[in-house]
Amino acid sequence: MKTLIVNEKYNGKKLNKFLQDTFPCLSNGMFFKTLRKKDIKVNEKRVNENVTLCLNDKVEVYIDDCYLSIFPKLEIVYEDENIILVNKPSNIEVTGDNNSISRNFIL
Repeated sequence: MKTLIVNEKYNGKKLNKFLQDTFPCLSNGMFFKTLRKKDIKVNEKRVNENVTLCLNDKVEVYIDDCYLSIFPKLEIVYEDENIILVNKPSNIEVTGDNNSISRNFIL
């Protein structure tokens, strides 16, 4: 479980934006699955929808830490000066807005 406090930047913003900016490896699918399971609390109340946050709201997220890491741990299978080959977990997006692979590895 991770406990976060909403700062001024996310006052009036949606919960998914706050969590996906905080945890780049958190995919949309995992976010909505977690909402359906009611594994997210805002101000100690379980939520099952994408709520709007206010300054100093307390957000508790009950997700396995591998989904909440800031940078994914990837097994490098092969690397040379031109390419890198990684064995990535299935929960890490490689396309779309939460594309943590290319954001962290492509120069």
